[in-house]
Amino acid sequence: MNDIQIQVDPSHYDLEKYVNVERWCSYYHQILETIKLKPQSVLIIGIGDNIVGKVLSMQGFDVYTYDFDKDLNPDFTGNVTDVDNMLQGKKFDVVLVCQMLEHLPYNQFEDTLKKLRLIGTYVIMSLPHTRVNLTLSVKLHHCGTKSLNFGLHQFWKKLKFHGEHYWEIGKGKHTKRKIKRSIEKYFSIKKKFLAVENHDHIFYVLF
Repeated sequence: MNDIQIQVDPSHYDLEKYVNVERWCSYYHQILETIKLKPQSVLIIGIGDNIVGKVLSMQGFDVYTYDFDKDLNPDFTGNVTDVDNMLQGKKFDVVLVCQMLEHLPYNQFEDTLKKLRLIGTYVIMSLPHTRVNLTLSVKLHHCGTKSLNFGLHQFWKKLKFHGEHYWEIGKGKHTKRKIKRSIEKYFSIKKKFLAVENHDHIFYVLF
């Protein structure tokens, strides 16, 4: 197992402090995209507060968890960069890895994608997406809310590591095009979208 320092204390996931409206919306998309794939088995890498895992379990899916921090009581304990070895040949219909891979240096990102390819039929991934946003929303009767979003990536700004994120899409050289090239070395992209309610998270459904 690779040596890695745990970046956050379990108290970081306290409901009142951690779960705002935008994060709830991201949880909704994680759950909805998983349900659409009709899996039997789901592996969640990076437990966090485990709200998504509990909801998916309530929906009748076989949910397993993987995390480096044994204090979060995962089903499997290990570093994500070693996930293929730690799972010893196990494979899951859907692997959820959301707001997690940015906690690794980017030079480990592609190799980790390669290992996720070995353990999941589908992979649902979200990554931090940093830009200056202007959103216009209109609520129409019988049509729901329609939104137009305009954004500018902060390519001129480099992300400084403060103990959690090593990189984010839209800052410095980490463009969406660069991330897409890395992903397509190992996966086809079934779907890519920004969470309308949370433009800080970009989702990829991979197979």
